[in-house]
Formats: sequence, C-alpha cells, structure tokens
Amino acid sequence: MPVYHQTTESACVLFLEDNVDLASPERMHPYLLEIKQNDAIKSVIINFEKIDFIDSSGIAVIVKLFKDLQNHGVRMVLCQMEKHVFELFCLTGFDRHIKVYATEADARKALEE
Repeated sequence: MPVYHQTTESACVLFLEDNVDLASPERMHPYLLEIKQNDAIKSVIINFEKIDFIDSSGIAVIVKLFKDLQNHGVRMVLCQMEKHVFELFCLTGFDRHIKVYATEADARKALEE
C-alpha cells in the first residue's frame, strides 16, 4: 500500500493505494509520526479513492489509527471509498464511529464546521 500525503495549515490528507492490510501500519508510520509532531495539524482525511481491497486486518489498522489520532486530539475522517469497501466497513459497524464522506471536498467541509 503506497502512501503519499498533502498537508495544509491544519489538515493532512493521506492518499492510500492498492490494499489496506496487515502490512499497512509499517508504511503509514512515517506519516503518523509527522502528524503527531506537528501541533498545527488538527484533522486527517484518509482518501480511499485508489483502494481496491481491505480485509479485517486492514479495518483494524484504520480503527487503531483513528484511536491513536483521537488520543492526540486529531480528528480523522475517511472519503471516496469504493462501494464494496464501504459496504465491508459498514458491516463491521465502524461507520458509526468514523465518518465516511463521498468526496474529499465533503470531508474537508465537514472538518471545517
């Protein structure tokens, strides 16, 4: 899962590619450290536009990231999930805890409110 990011004044957008699975935390770690060390970043958007596959371990990675960021006072939302990925996310019930938006623009707007 390649990761790249874009940071604005108070938000960081992580763009994930391919799969979210058990190996994902290792690839996300440098970005998580950067977010934690930058007190100006108050929110994180994870863009799923290029994610083709997520399994239960991938969902666990997202939930752990959510909790970790939340403990550091950083809000996290998700956006642009493919239908099959979103359905799996909903089956687990995590959509009740982690907000998912149709577009990145919708996610940004929600975080500004």
